[in-house]
Amino acid sequence: MQQVEAIKSEFHRVRAERTVVALTKNGLKARYMEKNEDAVKAALELIPPDAIVGCTGSFSIRQLGLVEMLEKRGN
Repeated sequence: MQQVEAIKSEFHRVRAERTVVALTKNGLKARYMEKNEDAVKAALELIPPDAIVGCTGSFSIRQLGLVEMLEKRGN
């Protein structure tokens, strides 16, 4: 079972890295974070405390709890 999880993890990593390359080619800034905590930390570092943030239908942002964290700090 551990081998299956390792294969799935590697598949998702490679897929995410390809997505980052494609987004970058289209002029967007993108990074891949393996851990949710790292993604939240990076997002909070990128978003200024006084910024107005719109989160339309992003399930990932809601899943990470980022909306609540941004609201708590006043965004």
